Amino acid sequence: WLEGVRAYDAQEWTRAADAWLMIRDSGLESPQLYCNIGDAYFKQKDIARAILYYERALKLDPSFADAAFNLGYAGEFVQDKIEKVPEFFLKTWIREVGHSLSSDTWTVLFFLLLASGLAMLLVFLLSAASKTRKVGFYSALSLVVLALLCLSLAGVQRSEYGRDDEAVVMAAVSSVKSSPGDASTKDLFILHEGTKVRVLDKVGDWSNIELSDGRQGWIHAS
Repeated sequence: WLEGVRAYDAQEWTRAADAWLMIRDSGLESPQLYCNIGDAYFKQKDIARAILYYERALKLDPSFADAAFNLGYAGEFVQDKIEKVPEFFLKTWIREVGHSLSSDTWTVLFFLLLASGLAMLLVFLLSAASKTRKVGFYSALSLVVLALLCLSLAGVQRSEYGRDDEAVVMAAVSSVKSSPGDASTKDLFILHEGTKVRVLDKVGDWSNIELSDGRQGWIHAS
């Protein structure tokens, strides 16, 4: 009976994944859609594709908490445990602040702060009292600076969305080689499905990849 229930659940998740993929193939996308596809693959124990779609959900909206949580959980099932190279704390802090909200939200905040800044500028220009003019000037300056900061954070997210240099290993086991080509090339290390890499270059059917710990090598693009 338990085996029957598991088979039924797997079939249901397969049908759900097929339905969501049809929506994606129609040209529509959203963080929620990609997260649902990732959940369906995870229930089918296809960890690599689950991670792929959680990553795609976060690419659309880095602040999407459900996808971030599910990605972290799915990552526990990846065989390769790779430690990231430490980065400058200020860079980490800026990225975390930028990813705390979606690019659309940062854009809305930009317009709101800019409008408020222009209103305070009118207070500075039209007020007769020196104290009010001073408050209006410094408020306008602060609000415009904050507006530009929000715009820059939205722009960073948009640029990240347009990048195509990240990938997830789909093959169960892949050899990373010292140079492109199967013959007379040295195996540097092995990667397993679900591992995220950065693509640095492509030569024919081979991709030069880099891991989060700084190791590099060549892997077949397929």
